[in-house]
Amino acid sequence: MAKGRDADHSRIGDALMQDERVQKLIEEMGLHESSIDAPSLIAHPDPRGAIPRGTPHLRIDVEKLTVHRMAAKDGTLEIHIQLGPYRVQIDKFDVAGVTELGRTFTVPLGDAQMVVDASTFFTDPYPLHVVLISESCGVRSTVGTGIVNWRRALTDKACSVALNLRTSFPGPSQHEPTATVALRLMTENITRLPEDRYDVLNGMVKQQVSSATSAFHRATEKWWSSFRAAWATKHTVTASIDKRRVPLAELGEEGNIRPILSIIYRIPANFFRHTLPCPEDVHRFISLMPEVTTPQLGGGRHVVWETPHTILARGSGDVEAHSVLLAAMLLGFGCDAYIVIGDSENGSTAWVMTIDIDQPGDPLFWEPCASVRHQWSSVRASPSSMGLRSIDCVFNNEKLFVNFDLQSTLHSGMSFDFTDKNHWKELSLSTLAPFNESTTALSLPPASPPRLLPTLPHPAVGSTLWRGGPLTHRPVGAGWAGATEAALAIERGLMARVDQRRADGGLTTQWDDALSGILGATLHSYEMERVVGMPVPTPLMGDLLKRHMSRGQQFQAVPLGCGHVDPDRMFSLVVRNSYGKGIMDCTQQDAAFGVAARVFVYGEAVFGVWILLGVKFYP
Repeated sequence: MAKGRDADHSRIGDALMQDERVQKLIEEMGLHESSIDAPSLIAHPDPRGAIPRGTPHLRIDVEKLTVHRMAAKDGTLEIHIQLGPYRVQIDKFDVAGVTELGRTFTVPLGDAQMVVDASTFFTDPYPLHVVLISESCGVRSTVGTGIVNWRRALTDKACSVALNLRTSFPGPSQHEPTATVALRLMTENITRLPEDRYDVLNGMVKQQVSSATSAFHRATEKWWSSFRAAWATKHTVTASIDKRRVPLAELGEEGNIRPILSIIYRIPANFFRHTLPCPEDVHRFISLMPEVTTPQLGGGRHVVWETPHTILARGSGDVEAHSVLLAAMLLGFGCDAYIVIGDSENGSTAWVMTIDIDQPGDPLFWEPCASVRHQWSSVRASPSSMGLRSIDCVFNNEKLFVNFDLQSTLHSGMSFDFTDKNHWKELSLSTLAPFNESTTALSLPPASPPRLLPTLPHPAVGSTLWRGGPLTHRPVGAGWAGATEAALAIERGLMARVDQRRADGGLTTQWDDALSGILGATLHSYEMERVVGMPVPTPLMGDLLKRHMSRGQQFQAVPLGCGHVDPDRMFSLVVRNSYGKGIMDCTQQDAAFGVAARVFVYGEAVFGVWILLGVKFYP
């Protein structure tokens, strides 16, 4: 900041925050921290005995965990379990070869006193999903995932399962289990199935899923051949289409190939709207998750389309993970949202695009790893201003549109009229129907299990379970109390480190509590600017500063944002910032310092943190 600027400029330092190098530094510093008990986005099942008497439910006994191999031998582990809309986490425990857990949970499968026929649970193939997460030195990683066909517990006997967890990421022992979790499952207050009846129903479900998936793959292959023939007719060359990324079938976290239209699915907004009430809040929440990529042997990065549950459990992911979660939650609001596959300056990437019902040709582009949005009408004259350089295709849970233009590079004349077959080719159930050779009507394969939430309430689940209550997140109050304490700890930590730095340089430090209070009053506007994508005026800031400062005094300040609550790393961020370093080392007459911090909770232990360090002095 230039010295001598009037104190009524409340956006001091705002230009600095727009600098790409500073934003990149903030993203690099935004590793996961778990010191705040942030509200969960999806409900946790009731502990054993907490549900009403007579409620049909599944009892899950998590008996022990055996770790076979891990990259890091220190740190802690967490087990995350999900069944339909219910999720639970087993708290952190130390890494060991064998850990006795002895934890029990119950998941409601219907209303109290409801008579439930076990055969109804074979109509929707969502399984029990288990994710093992490790955390070491603030870095969280997925050790392994696995799915359980919990319906075995619908028979006459309790079901004991030794679930092997595996990772789909590359390595010398990629297909070997990383850990084994011992589970015991039992259903109660449900009419049980004889084992022979279970075998028949389970076999039917497996056959239906296998047939649907195979038929979809075969029709997709024939559709692609037809597409290439049409491409050759229009453009006479096929080299350009071979270089594009059109993920008709891609690797999923289970190690299998997932059909394109089963990669994402709608997560109803009802299950997170109290914490994230609007699409912009969802975007900010997801952008605060650290972007983490896995390098691939020989160069490039390894891409695996993970489930939303795994992404939320780990709290980080690559650009594809961010786009999957963003698109799924935007679909939950009712947006016409698509994942955009294309290229950026760093190689292949995935963004999200939403289409307005009144202006379908003017899409809004969402950067999933940054809280930045671009309206096409505003950037079409200079598309290079976006980080997205080209578009190969766009898709959601119902349709895929492949760019049929010879050049996929974004340009001012690019059309986003998906009904125009000269520019886009559609893959959907209707366009695949002519290529279906099976005797039954073509249907979408089920969303690669596990579903974070069923599309509709399960027939056996009472409607009361879908109106909030047990499906709501943890109270915001508990998370906010933690956030307030964290903000105070950040301020105290930064003050102590500034004191020490100046003392080491032979300087004394005077703190002005009133100045700190004024600085804190403007932090909300910085966060809201990230949420809404435009400056938020703070007209009182200038008046407060003028009233507080004496004639002839000057004021400098620098705002910095990050996604963690570690004072040491924040102090390092300030030191590495030229404006922050200049403020800390101020030697002007009667220098008085102020510092303010604020933590914004977004759920799932994800939060935005802003600090504002300022100084007033006589030049």
